[in-house]
Amino acid sequence: MKKLLTACFLAIILVSCDGADQKKEPKYGILHVYHLRCGIYDIEFRTTYHEMGDSHEFQPVAIINGQNILMEQEVTASGVRYDGEFGDAPITLRNRGNEWKLKVNNERPSILCTSLE
Repeated sequence: MKKLLTACFLAIILVSCDGADQKKEPKYGILHVYHLRCGIYDIEFRTTYHEMGDSHEFQPVAIINGQNILMEQEVTASGVRYDGEFGDAPITLRNRGNEWKLKVNNERPSILCTSLE
């Protein structure tokens, strides 16, 4: 009987400790991909995520004419604005519903984008 109780006690301890020291594997992925033509610029815009445990990090990325650009996201009253640097020029990509506009080097007016999907 004593051996049976000891075996049960050890089994309970082992089961309760199983995975306690294991870390969750990080998860990566792409949430959205948009293919756009904005004047002379071909853009692939992606929203990627990185999940590690309980924290999530989202990163918008624009690939403009083959150049990867990390973008900063800001929610505005009329949609979403993404800011980044294309070479030495600041760029802004705006999204409102299905409409996309690109501004390069703060030039006006913004370039209206066409979805290639």
